[in-house]
Amino acid sequence: MAVYTVGSAQALTDAINSANLSPEADQIQLTGNIVLTGDLPQLNDDPNDSISISGVNPGGLDFSISGNQERRIFWVQGGAVVLDNLTLTEGLAQGEAGGGGGAGMGGALFVFDGDVSLSNSIISASQAIGGDGGSNATGGGIGGIIRDANADGSNGTDGIATENEADGSDGSDGGIGGNGGLGGSGATYLGSGTGTVAGVGSGTGGVGGSGGFGGGGGNGGASGVNSTGGNGGSGGFGGGGGNGGSGSGSRTGLGNGGNGGNGGFGGGGGGGGLVFSTNGGNGGTGGFGGGNGSSSVFSPSSNGSTGGGGGGAGLGGGIFIRTGSLIISNSLFDQNLAQGGAGASNEPTASAGQGLGGGIFALHQLDGSSGASAALPTIALTNVTFTRNVAAQAGINALDNLRDDQALFVPTSALTASGLTVTGNSSSLVWNQVTGRISTLSLDSSGITLTPINRTISDRIWQLQTTGDLNGDGQDDVLLRNFAAGLNLVWYMAPGGGSIQSEAIIGRTVEDPAWEISGTGDFNNDGKVDILLRNEAADQIVAWYMDGNGAIQAEGIIGRSFGDNNWKIAATADFDGDGQTDLLLRNGRSGQHILWEMDGGTILRESSFGRDVADSQWHIEGARDFDRNGTVDVMLRQRTTGQGLLWSMADQNTIASETLIANTPDGNSQLVF
Repeated sequence: MAVYTVGSAQALTDAINSANLSPEADQIQLTGNIVLTGDLPQLNDDPNDSISISGVNPGGLDFSISGNQERRIFWVQGGAVVLDNLTLTEGLAQGEAGGGGGAGMGGALFVFDGDVSLSNSIISASQAIGGDGGSNATGGGIGGIIRDANADGSNGTDGIATENEADGSDGSDGGIGGNGGLGGSGATYLGSGTGTVAGVGSGTGGVGGSGGFGGGGGNGGASGVNSTGGNGGSGGFGGGGGNGGSGSGSRTGLGNGGNGGNGGFGGGGGGGGLVFSTNGGNGGTGGFGGGNGSSSVFSPSSNGSTGGGGGGAGLGGGIFIRTGSLIISNSLFDQNLAQGGAGASNEPTASAGQGLGGGIFALHQLDGSSGASAALPTIALTNVTFTRNVAAQAGINALDNLRDDQALFVPTSALTASGLTVTGNSSSLVWNQVTGRISTLSLDSSGITLTPINRTISDRIWQLQTTGDLNGDGQDDVLLRNFAAGLNLVWYMAPGGGSIQSEAIIGRTVEDPAWEISGTGDFNNDGKVDILLRNEAADQIVAWYMDGNGAIQAEGIIGRSFGDNNWKIAATADFDGDGQTDLLLRNGRSGQHILWEMDGGTILRESSFGRDVADSQWHIEGARDFDRNGTVDVMLRQRTTGQGLLWSMADQNTIASETLIANTPDGNSQLVF
């Protein structure tokens, strides 16, 4: 076995190059933290041996590799790769802008193929961001792909223009890009021969070439008069489609704009080509997660417009795996982000890409784009924790065989998992209304533990209401309401929730004391946490759609009226795992519980929940995954005696077990989860 000790980005680059060529297993040992200043070589060893990279620090905290918020950290092209005791942080996979934007895939790690093992490690603060769509351009390529001058990474050749052809010959098509290469542009017809209109040629613009794996499609060539612009080429896997070519080389002609090319998997569709008269070109369709391109439109006053490309998808803020195997154990994914690129700024109908799989995105379908896999990957997770990961469009793919949440976008048929924890950084507080003391609350098998913080509330006009991450830092904050003045106060909590970082009045003044804050959640699917209010007298529920900075963007009525004031909103959480915030209702008189499974502000279905608890002194204090088994659980408390009860849920409706909680705060205390 060859052993390399590395303490710099250049030394790591040299070691990977040597290991790729070595006929034996190779061990790379970090001796210090590394910040990348350039792209690392792809890991591409012989499948019969392996490359191992370890960050074990004999002095304590494991060594880290940082992408410095500029580049992806590792790309595994093939072979066996073992990563252990590493912190991979601040990686970035940014899709290229183009006609259709390219996909950003795997901020810290992209697995093209191979068998990858990751253990005792942290993947943090990494991002997969889709490229933005544009106009009149070749499609964008996949973010962070390494293109070199050899044939395997070459761009397709551009088409050859035709000129002075009496019969109006067409411009030739662009060539197909190599692995990682962009498709060539279709050629523009440059003729001035007789053609179908005396003195003016009518050749068609060449078709843009298709992108190779990771490459965008070429843009179509412009046409001669009375003819059609060339269609944009399709993007390869992860690449955006090219824009269509212009129709008619003259404003007096009758040309048609070319159609935009379709995006490859994750790539945005290209926009329709500029049209001077007659018909616009259609926008291309985005690949999975990619935005659609917009069509060009003829307008007599302006002689037509150019369509714009759709944004590329952001897939796998931490890791993207195309095919092969991924085995992860005893590791943490924290604060990773998947976010799509914007559609072309000049075209409001060009749609943005999606952000899916904040922690991990695994290929879940096979498609025909160039470089797509012929087999789906397998993923095994053991004792893996996901905290504060964000996927901008988590939960929108309602497929039975797919796990789609903030942390994971993984086909369930390919996933095996044990000890899996998916959670946010939660705040749980207790207010003793007699002493005014505020404490944080933690729950384990021995019961509840209280830890005082340096803050008291002695004025009962202020009431703790609920928690939610209101500034988008991954840490739950605490909402209070002053019913006399109608003010709403947020405590922005420090990481870990043990102290108040700052506080501010938010929302607007609501003097009617019938309005109370009932919960938080993203009810308009914009990635921001909103505030839910209920007016019991008016039997109405309203959402304040927040901007993440304490201001209300809009307000809207959600759900429906209860028709019975005994019903209360008891908790808000994603009970069914579809990425949408649901509402749990309790009838204090009958003891019944109902779950509203929501799609934004609309009720998808209603169903009974748990079991009836007829004693009106029992209240639901909060809902979250207390036992960390992947389902949302419910905490109840008898406020007279202070007795607590934990419902550990088997699914979104069914109680698996009930546990009495010891050391619960007495009836003088208010709890918020």
